[in-house]
Amino acid sequence: MSHQQVSTRLHQRFQTWLDAWKKNHVTKEMATDNHRWLMGESKEGMRPCKTSCEPCISHHQTVNRYRVTYSSTP
Repeated sequence: MSHQQVSTRLHQRFQTWLDAWKKNHVTKEMATDNHRWLMGESKEGMRPCKTSCEPCISHHQTVNRYRVTYSSTP
């Protein structure tokens, strides 16, 4: 079995487990709040910023790389 096959199989197993866990433990509101915070859209006393999400391939899997750009004014 190749490294790519092992990596893909483990990723699929983890994603299946994660999806089931999220279904039982995370509400839609919680997921939305989390996404807004991650993308810098939440203004909870934090320094203003903009977050971009750039999909890329790492170890045979598509992953999201996040880049944060902070505002020069507080």
